[in-house]
Amino acid sequence: MISSGAGVQCPDNRCDGFTKDGAYVKFYAFSGGTAGYFKPTDIGQGVWEYNGQLLNAAGYQALVDQMIQQAQLNVALNVAKVTGQPVDAIHADLKFSHIRGGNVNFVSQNGFVDFGALDAGCPSGRCGSAPSLHIKNGIFLHLDTGNPGWVPLGTLLHVIADGIYGNLTAVPMSH
Repeated sequence: MISSGAGVQCPDNRCDGFTKDGAYVKFYAFSGGTAGYFKPTDIGQGVWEYNGQLLNAAGYQALVDQMIQQAQLNVALNVAKVTGQPVDAIHADLKFSHIRGGNVNFVSQNGFVDFGALDAGCPSGRCGSAPSLHIKNGIFLHLDTGNPGWVPLGTLLHVIADGIYGNLTAVPMSH
């Protein structure tokens, strides 16, 4: 595994041991590239790796919440471009629904979003090239990395980022 690049050798072939404080540690290497000595009890409590950082459950949830807030603003900005409605009012109206394929989906909780204007301005429920506002089933709003109708680049972006990567990652994608 190591020769193929799928594994990491323990430093100096020491895969476990004790710290100066007497704590038992083991060497762990994570798929995102982070590696080091950790207490097995710390790993047992749950560890998430994102962008080279190890996070506990609370840190991971804070990261996801931050990404959802950013996605909400980005969707509001894109809706406002099409409808001409105020960004702040749209932002306040959007309510988080779910994450699918790495895309953060929102609904209009108070009916403020003008879906009539969105339908008129977004052929086939999609607006823009990259990123692309996607109105799903006339209810859900999210941003796709690329508009699959923008052939070939948008299609390629959509298949790779939204279709493949978005379904493999455990965090929302930022657009």
